Amino acid sequence: MLVALINAYMDEKTRENRDNVEEHITPMDDESRNEIEDILDGIENGDYKTHFNTDSLQHARKTIRTERKELKLRRWSADHGSNGNAIVEAYDLYLPGVGLNDNPKLKNKITQIEKDQNLGFFETADFEDGLLAFFSSLR
Repeated sequence: MLVALINAYMDEKTRENRDNVEEHITPMDDESRNEIEDILDGIENGDYKTHFNTDSLQHARKTIRTERKELKLRRWSADHGSNGNAIVEAYDLYLPGVGLNDNPKLKNKITQIEKDQNLGFFETADFEDGLLAFFSSLR
């Protein structure tokens, strides 16, 4: 049903068609609703020109989700004086629920980031805790 409503909006960009999509997505969680709204905006901007099917809509939503996640990672890294690329690389190694001792690749990457930032003993513990809590919030 959602795909059909979005395609109808793509065919005819009327307020009524957009309202139909927005009414349909009202019960969704915020993240899902925002993804669909981004797709609707993309249709208006000409970013999407071909009709969606279930798979292509899912792919578009996943792309939006990934871009948002990367933006959050880069903002966090900027706020904490870290290299954005290094934080993205560390996130790619992150395994939810697995501690650093059981994930040596992530541990090595974080150690490298801490050395690059010249963090002291107490700062490293705070950095690791903060980074892992942040990563956990993104899943």
